[in-house]
Amino acid sequence: MIRQELSILIPAYNSVCARLVRELHAESLKAGLTDFEIIVAEDGTTNRKTLGCNASVARKLDRVRHLVFPENHGRAAVRNLLAREARFDWLLFVDSHMMLPAACSERTHSFLKPYLLTEGPLLYGGYVVEADAACWKGNLRYQYEVASANINEQDARYGRLSDDYRHFHTANFLIAREVMLAHPFDETLHRYGYEDDLFGRELAAAGIPLIRIDNPLAFSSFEPNTAFMAKTEEALSSLYSLRGRMAGFSRLLWWARLVEVFRLSAPFLYIYNRCNKKWRANLCGNSPSLLLFQLYKLGFYLSLKGT
Repeated sequence: MIRQELSILIPAYNSVCARLVRELHAESLKAGLTDFEIIVAEDGTTNRKTLGCNASVARKLDRVRHLVFPENHGRAAVRNLLAREARFDWLLFVDSHMMLPAACSERTHSFLKPYLLTEGPLLYGGYVVEADAACWKGNLRYQYEVASANINEQDARYGRLSDDYRHFHTANFLIAREVMLAHPFDETLHRYGYEDDLFGRELAAAGIPLIRIDNPLAFSSFEPNTAFMAKTEEALSSLYSLRGRMAGFSRLLWWARLVEVFRLSAPFLYIYNRCNKKWRANLCGNSPSLLLFQLYKLGFYLSLKGT
């Protein structure tokens, strides 16, 4: 076994992660680790019931810590804080809304073993969508994640994902603590969005190799369409502020540049300004269109240049 000690780090914001903690704790005990810890960091969580539920599981399990921060530090800063709090040399970051996939529940697969047995300073396990299609068919986030998973699967089939940081997400990755401390998340990013993309870009620039392993977590619950749209708009504002640093690392920036090169910005914005309310109403409704979602994102981004 390459790694015998592990810090499992879970940033949380108004998200019940008691089941996830219990399952990761059980996996850690079965994996044969010399020692491990699980740290849940509540980053400004306001729901008292959620706090109580997460605190309860931490009290019942050994080697589990529950940190509560009254103020929200932001997605970048809380991850850096967790890295500093960790006791061990290997850090496994897991988002609080993720779940172990069905294969782990059925005991046909160990989630931790691939991370413990694979060499490399940075491993990315990815994620899969495991949700009832009939239940979530009107949910925009669900549709978006399914479409993204299909694109990633196609890219993987043709060998386009092997070391591509543009498909790296911070929901499920393992990193050497010394690498994380040397290349932390950018804490100047206070708004939601693109902190993981920028983190990946900085690691790529530093020459840190990314190793993909087939070890996904499951994405099985999704926020309402109105909440997802608000997060999307916030993320696009973040991307606009980072556009210089993210050039060549974002598909949306590539499309925006293409529109500008062919001098289509003005006509596209004319259409966007006339239609964006109708588009947004569709995206917040019960039958959202992914095509309109992509058009809305491009129009919203281009409109930021006039603000």
